[in-house]
Amino acid sequence: MQPCQGKAISLRTVVLSVATVICCSFPAIHATIIRVPGDSPTIADAMEQMMYGDTILVAPGVYHEHDIAVRNGVYLTSEAGPEVTCIRAHGFGRVLYCEGSDSITVIEGFMIRGGSPASPDSFGGGILCIDASPTIRNNIIMKNTVFHAAPGTMSGGGIACLGGSPSIIANQIRWNGAFESGGGIYVGVGAAPLIVENAVRGNHSTCRGGGIAVEEGSAIIRDNVISNNAAVLGGGASIVRSTSVLIERNGFAENVSPVDRGGGMGITDTSSVTLILNKFVANSARNGGGLYSDATSTVIVNGTVFTDNRVGQRGGAIFSQGNLNLDASRISHNASGSSIGGVVCAGGNHIHNCVLYENDGDAVYNWLPVLDDVDATGNWWGDSTGPYHQLSNPRGQGESVGSHIDFDPWELEAPPLVLLDLFPTSTVLLRGEELTYAAQMSNITEEDHEGLFAAAVRIPEGPLVPALTPTQFVAPADSFVTLEVSHLVPQGAPLGTYLYIGKIGTSMSSIWDSASFSFDVVNGTFLGSTFHTEAQSDVLTQTLSPGGCLPFDWQEEMPRTWREEGISE
Repeated sequence: MQPCQGKAISLRTVVLSVATVICCSFPAIHATIIRVPGDSPTIADAMEQMMYGDTILVAPGVYHEHDIAVRNGVYLTSEAGPEVTCIRAHGFGRVLYCEGSDSITVIEGFMIRGGSPASPDSFGGGILCIDASPTIRNNIIMKNTVFHAAPGTMSGGGIACLGGSPSIIANQIRWNGAFESGGGIYVGVGAAPLIVENAVRGNHSTCRGGGIAVEEGSAIIRDNVISNNAAVLGGGASIVRSTSVLIERNGFAENVSPVDRGGGMGITDTSSVTLILNKFVANSARNGGGLYSDATSTVIVNGTVFTDNRVGQRGGAIFSQGNLNLDASRISHNASGSSIGGVVCAGGNHIHNCVLYENDGDAVYNWLPVLDDVDATGNWWGDSTGPYHQLSNPRGQGESVGSHIDFDPWELEAPPLVLLDLFPTSTVLLRGEELTYAAQMSNITEEDHEGLFAAAVRIPEGPLVPALTPTQFVAPADSFVTLEVSHLVPQGAPLGTYLYIGKIGTSMSSIWDSASFSFDVVNGTFLGSTFHTEAQSDVLTQTLSPGGCLPFDWQEEMPRTWREEGISE
């Protein structure tokens, strides 16, 4: 399953003025290149010769090495990629470790295999990062383990992060194992990695987080495919004693927690997690097939699909014993051995703007009604008559619900559930540069939806003016479409902070979603890899008419209904 598939459409504004931007090349970072085995017989020997900013370039082959200390600022890369360049430890120790490295340090293009630390208190079979922030990208990290006969802490079969902020990007992390936590990736105390666009598959842990475990750390986990992993808690991922964890646009598929909780993800011990635009598909567990959270944790879920997940007991999609805020999500086709295939949560929690249909038994069940009713108003239950409850709505033909569920009013038809995100390329611009961004419309339903995208910008200390004519798009079922947009910032644009607002819907009276970002227009000139900003005394003082900020006044081209109703914050 690919969670980030979609179509891209390019939109480029037509400008009437010409601006020239002088682009200066960046200075070279890597001063010396040592080739292995040409200049040095082993990677470890080459590393001993390295200075900050140097490069090790490794030819194809299998390098039988272990416990290689990656020096700070070194770019360790292969000539031909990970399929033909392997560092294999054969279980004699971990493969690589970084301590105190900054983000200039790079590990790229290797198969990292067979690492297994000797100590019982060990982390990182493949790669260990201690207070380090290297970039680890485009590697195959496979068949590394942290198991030991003696008791101890053994976590992070593929990668372990203890402190620092590593960037773990576009790797294949597969078939690794850990005795305690994080078969694929372990995020430990004080670490805050960026984990993006990886395939985390087939890893296992005896305790927590078969694919990824975050414990007393924080993380951004985005655009990954996390599949076929297994653990007692959180087959795909576990979050324990961790705050500020963002889980965004990932696919969790066919992960397993066979004897406990959270097939896709398990969250415990006062953790705070936000999930946005994820897919949980065909995960299984004893409780909480897609997602489990305990009584001490807080979970916010938005724009997420839970479908075809399975449990032996409760909560095919979600089992939340703590604080749950579930919004604009799809709960469908989930199954349970105890006839509670949808969402199990405590009283006082909130479920809004969701579509729920074809789940086994109750779509929503209040497992702790002494706290309060579950607020489940404003949802679509699969039928215009609303959900079925033998006392509260015996004529309802939609999903059934348990007692102490406040479901009235409900939606009379399924909402489109198309969500908008804006991704600017840069948020600091000079006059004469282009503001570019991608507008992504994510459709989490099983039907195609046609809509319009329009945008406006608020000028510093000025009005909100139209920036982009309403543009038609089609968001495919269970996928997304991207519009790429650019505007020229005129030479006369006021300096300061602008607010850019986008909205999608069928008209301005029928808005599906909105998003915004801020950007700054500064006065300056490029100097090498940076630019110099001038004094702010050059700010234009004249009042600009609508359309004067960006090179368009779309009012004459807007459909009449949109123009009259306007676009507002």
